[in-house]
Amino acid sequence: IINLGEESLCAICYDHPRYRNFFSDRTEIGLGLCCEAAAELILNEKGRVTLKLLKDDGDNTEADDVDEEFYALRDKIFGIIQDRTLSVNERLACLSWELDVTLPDGFAEKWADILLSLEILDPEWIERLKTLKSSDSTLSDGYSDETAAEQLLVYFLYRHLADGLYDGRIKERIAFAVLGMKLIFAISSACRISLTEVARAYSAEIEYSEENTDKLLDLLH
Repeated sequence: IINLGEESLCAICYDHPRYRNFFSDRTEIGLGLCCEAAAELILNEKGRVTLKLLKDDGDNTEADDVDEEFYALRDKIFGIIQDRTLSVNERLACLSWELDVTLPDGFAEKWADILLSLEILDPEWIERLKTLKSSDSTLSDGYSDETAAEQLLVYFLYRHLADGLYDGRIKERIAFAVLGMKLIFAISSACRISLTEVARAYSAEIEYSEENTDKLLDLLH
């Protein structure tokens, strides 16, 4: 690759860690947290995240009614999550109230046990979950970097909410996004390691396992 240049990369290496969501009028692309460089970009972004048009194919396809309704809902959710006049916990309270969603909370020990029951790729993840389990903390102890918390919420929602169009689990996917953000902060605090590293590991262990994601969605029903 060094000798031949970037064009010599195979498709999966060139594309990683991008993911795509497909709609009637567009394809949306994002970067996955499982890549440390992408996690750094996402967590260190200080501005509000917005969607940008990368290429227009010129076919002027309009969104169908289902997708239009979804875009409106997502805009409403992002409006709440990105309201920096409120604390993150206040934004979550608004989100729960406005959309009638029960958001995950409770002692970290409970959630550590749940994650330990899932498929695990890296033995180091087990040790981090054991540390979380013994931390005697809750998932609402606070956020050391509220902008990073916002960016994590936007990331998880942008990536996973669209799948609710296919399985009908919109509320569960909102709760899943909140859970991911809370767990990343809780593990980072308990283990005293960077948010970036925890986000990368969480993404690899949860997001990139369809089985683990589905189990958490079922629990959040």
